Amino acid sequence: MNDTLNQTEGILPEEELPPEEMPPEEELPEDEPPAEEVGTEEDQEELKDWLEGTGQVTIQDIKTALPEQDYHTLTIGQEQNGIRCLTIAKLRTKADIQSTGHMYDEAVPEVRLALLKMFIYELFAFVGESQKAEAAYQDYALIIKTSFGDIKTKTDVAEDGGAAVAAMKVPARWSRHGC
Repeated sequence: MNDTLNQTEGILPEEELPPEEMPPEEELPEDEPPAEEVGTEEDQEELKDWLEGTGQVTIQDIKTALPEQDYHTLTIGQEQNGIRCLTIAKLRTKADIQSTGHMYDEAVPEVRLALLKMFIYELFAFVGESQKAEAAYQDYALIIKTSFGDIKTKTDVAEDGGAAVAAMKVPARWSRHGC
């Protein structure tokens, strides 16, 4: 193999490139600060802290996890809309997690993340953004499936044959009464 090639990338390392082939360095104008990145380390730390929280998830917790402008836009500036969506999200998340045979505990990071995704789904559905709501639901369903297992519905029970049924032995004295 050629010794001048970088074996991991198959190209010459930058320090070995002739000066005329060196890629130009990007320079920012001195009067313009660098653009703020989406999902900065601070935002990621806040989300991590939120996911590791304990106890019941409140509307204040949700506001911390979402950008303020997004929350305000999706609730149409009305706090009761956010509370309504959180209540529905909690009910649906609890039902789906319990359908997998696991306990619902809002202190578990996976439950909190699923709850956040369901809340986002409810907000998008509330304002009529069906495509974004569907994307949020797909994220939610993936979190539930990978963390807890398949979500069971009433049709799943019918396909499995339903609950096990056992025969009870009836005491002899009941048999003379037609039971």
